[in-house]
Amino acid sequence: MPDVAGTAHTMTSSFIYFKRSGKYYSEGNGVITNPQFESTRETLLKINGGAMPELNSSGAEFFIVLLPPQGFPMLLPPIDEIALDHSI
Repeated sequence: MPDVAGTAHTMTSSFIYFKRSGKYYSEGNGVITNPQFESTRETLLKINGGAMPELNSSGAEFFIVLLPPQGFPMLLPPIDEIALDHSI
């Protein structure tokens, strides 16, 4: 498979976004790591130009389903902003 992002450790994938309520929001194609279990939100943002595919943001408020052409689907849950605030 040809390399999409300039290294031998990436592959294209579908990104499907769902709101916290479970409603479908949007989808697009982007790049994930290969092996896919190394795909964290931080890594995905870096290799996709600083935003999730089809979004102009990090997509922190969405469930993200990654559907690579080979391998298994992967779910990234939304980031809980309260849990990230260490001053509480």
